[in-house]
Amino acid sequence: MADGSTKPIEEVGVGDEVLATDPTTGETSPQLVTATIVGDGVKQLVDVTIVTEDGSTDTITATAEHPFWVADLNAWVNAEDLEPGHRFETADHRDAAVTAVDTYSAPRQVHNLTVDRLHTYYVLAGRSSALVHNSECGPELSIDEGQFGKKWGKHAQDYGLNPGDSSSRQWFRNKITEVRGSCDEVRQGDWNPFIGGGSDYFFYRRGSDLLVTKSSGQFVTMFPMSKPNRWFEQAEDYRGWSAND
Repeated sequence: MADGSTKPIEEVGVGDEVLATDPTTGETSPQLVTATIVGDGVKQLVDVTIVTEDGSTDTITATAEHPFWVADLNAWVNAEDLEPGHRFETADHRDAAVTAVDTYSAPRQVHNLTVDRLHTYYVLAGRSSALVHNSECGPELSIDEGQFGKKWGKHAQDYGLNPGDSSSRQWFRNKITEVRGSCDEVRQGDWNPFIGGGSDYFFYRRGSDLLVTKSSGQFVTMFPMSKPNRWFEQAEDYRGWSAND
């Protein structure tokens, strides 16, 4: 946390302050948590084992697509793409090296944070820490109930869900938030401009799921891409950002 204390991520709440760093400038400062994100189900997980300067070994468990800052590459790297020898810089500016990366699938409740301004926070493993990205870019998400209901009715069956089931409806809402808060890629461009859409729409991709919002952040639609989407393919990376950049 920003005050130097530690807390399990599931206990961190909106309004809490965490320590955040912009690795490109070196700026480190307290930043507010503006949203918490919870995902349930079978997840692709990664156990990242690290060793610190004093020889202690700890393990961080993350979802496969969660970006870590690798200091020796000066780049964000998804957990599943980390390799032994990659190096982290901890919150107290000590060196930590990756020694092993184990990937597996398991049912798990996973948590992520949306952090104001710098969009990063530190995760703790024993006495060590690593800087991760909350994968949060673009305007704040807003969901109009009418639009949500329309797209839920249209795409529920794309996810194999019953549009009349309230728990499935809530799953879809949670999925929107999850994709928005921990996406793999953000693009910006046109969306159906000839049938009522427009320009400067945001596209958030997580796996095969594609979330589309207006430039204001207003929810437009979300669906699983079973084939390439024309508008997503034509859109440009948002400020050159992707989880692997």
